[in-house]
Amino acid sequence: MVWTDREVAQRWTRFFTGPVIIQRYLQEESLTAAEQAQVQATLNLWRARLADWSWFMPCLNQSLARQANAEDGCTGRFWEGRFKSQALFNAGALLTAMTYVDLNPIRAQLAESLATSEFTSVQQRMQTPEMSPAQGPRAAWPRLLPFAGHAEDIDALPFRWRDYLEPAASTGRCAVPGK
Repeated sequence: MVWTDREVAQRWTRFFTGPVIIQRYLQEESLTAAEQAQVQATLNLWRARLADWSWFMPCLNQSLARQANAEDGCTGRFWEGRFKSQALFNAGALLTAMTYVDLNPIRAQLAESLATSEFTSVQQRMQTPEMSPAQGPRAAWPRLLPFAGHAEDIDALPFRWRDYLEPAASTGRCAVPGK
């Protein structure tokens, strides 16, 4: 989907104060050719930034930090460098990351099993088993990407539900001293 210039300006100014010339543009005031060129250059920059995760994350971090710091009466970075981004280049890496995330409540002793780990994709999938291909696999998990049933499934996770659930469940049952 490609946003119009007006949509870009409206989305940007929901979060940031735009310059007066953009406010005039949004109010459909008459602009000179030079002002129109300036508006277009600004909108091109904003369009690129609105589509750039690397630009978005610091903005999100700053907003969350200000809100959290105001609530806690403190200062400093919100995330404090605890979170990192890692590219997942193959099915094994994706499977490992999914298992890690779904096992977090068990490691934190907030849940005893995958079935009782609230707010995880694995719990949602266990509560609503995948439907048969005739019923449509995407209908069962409307917000989750389905698992592949066949090699040609392009819009699916590159492994089967059983291939994910069995190792996740057995890993979740492992007892590690001090954990």
